[in-house]
Amino acid sequence: MKRFIAVVALQEGAYNKVVYEATDCPEEMAYGETRVPLLPVLNASVEEGETIEVILIAAKNERLERLTTETKKDGTYKTAFERNLDWTKEEILEWATQKKIKVLGIDKPIEKDEPANMTQLMGLLKELIDRVNENWHSEDLFFADVTFGQKPMTIVLLYLLRYIRAIKKNVIEHIVYGQVYWKAKMQDGKPVQRTEYILKIKDNMP
Repeated sequence: MKRFIAVVALQEGAYNKVVYEATDCPEEMAYGETRVPLLPVLNASVEEGETIEVILIAAKNERLERLTTETKKDGTYKTAFERNLDWTKEEILEWATQKKIKVLGIDKPIEKDEPANMTQLMGLLKELIDRVNENWHSEDLFFADVTFGQKPMTIVLLYLLRYIRAIKKNVIEHIVYGQVYWKAKMQDGKPVQRTEYILKIKDNMP
C-alpha cells in the first residue's frame, strides 16, 4: 500500500490557495489550485481505485495559534491550527472521491503538542513508529511531505523516515517540499508555488 505522511501547518496564512508547478520533479507533480501541498504528490502517485493511507501529524503550538473569524457549529472559535487540519482533510477527501480512491487513516491524525525537549520528541517519534507498524507490509511504499512544521517536527519526520528505510527496509518513494513563497509569483492571476524533490536528503539517506 502507498502510505503518505505530512505535517499540518500551524500558522495563520499558511494555507492560501496556490497553483503548484513542478520543479526538479516529474511534470505530473504540477497541480492546479490547492491549499494542500501533499495533493500534487497524491495526484501524481495514486491510480484511480487504489486504497492508500494518509498519516497527518498535527502538532500543536500555542504560541503560534491564532484565532480566526470562522466558528464551529456550537459557536466557538476555531484556531488556525484546527482550520488548517479541517482544510487538509476536506481537500484530500474531495480529491479521493473524484478519483474513487479509498483513504485510510486520515480521520486519525496524530495530535500532540509540538516537541519542546528530547523526551517529548522521542515520545512523538515512538507514536509515529507505532502508527507505521499498524498493518505494516514489507511492500508498503512511503511518501513524505515536509513543507510545514517547525524544526523539531522536521527532525522527528526525518528520524521516522530513517527508521522506515533502515529498520523496516521499506522503499521511500518521494520526499517532497512544496516550497512556500510568501510573495509568490503570479500565473493567470493566481499565486504559483513549487513542488520539489528534496533529492539530496533522499539519495543520501542510508
